[in-house]
Amino acid sequence: MSGNVLVSMKTVRRSELAALLGGVPGPEQQRVHELARERARALQDRLDAADGERDGRQGELGLTVPDALAELLAGRAAQDGPGAGAAYRRALIALLAGIGPEAVVLGSYAAPPKALYARMDEEMRELGVPEALLPHRYLFAGAPEELPLPEPPDGHPGLGSLPVDRAGAVAEAGRRVAYSLGTTYYAVRPLVDALESAHQEWQRALRSGRRDHADLVVFWSDDE
Repeated sequence: MSGNVLVSMKTVRRSELAALLGGVPGPEQQRVHELARERARALQDRLDAADGERDGRQGELGLTVPDALAELLAGRAAQDGPGAGAAYRRALIALLAGIGPEAVVLGSYAAPPKALYARMDEEMRELGVPEALLPHRYLFAGAPEELPLPEPPDGHPGLGSLPVDRAGAVAEAGRRVAYSLGTTYYAVRPLVDALESAHQEWQRALRSGRRDHADLVVFWSDDE
């Protein structure tokens, strides 16, 4: 692994994600499952090969990313220790790769970016942005409520979500104060652009009467 941490997002349909977890998979679900298994195996190989990447928190529980994925596909997350949180989150990220549009990369950082986005919240709060529209609370909120997962002790890899009907308001608040931000300006612009795009696509789908539109924005951050 390169040592950098990518922050990414994509839009998905809640119903499509739910259909992948438990139950009898149809042909499309089987395709997504197999893609996720391939990604999980490749990621585990990278984790095992990287010096210090598999650092005991995962190993103590014996939970690999492929094992975590198998549990999610069976509709359960049976382990709740701190090491399990990272494995489950990486398994979910592998699963998300097979649904929805291509992920949008919001930034690449030399260290886990949770502190950066917390600082963004502080700067935006000082500029009058309401708590409900601060980005950090969504980017690092954890797995969607339909899929409760244990929290990694350091919050890494990061995971969060935002209903797409709220994306426009969050983007508007960020754009309004962007040029007044300090060190977090460079991080807020790609986030604002991506959220605006997601919200506009949702609005177009509603106007056209489409029922297969995405209704959830999912965020994650993990090592490249």
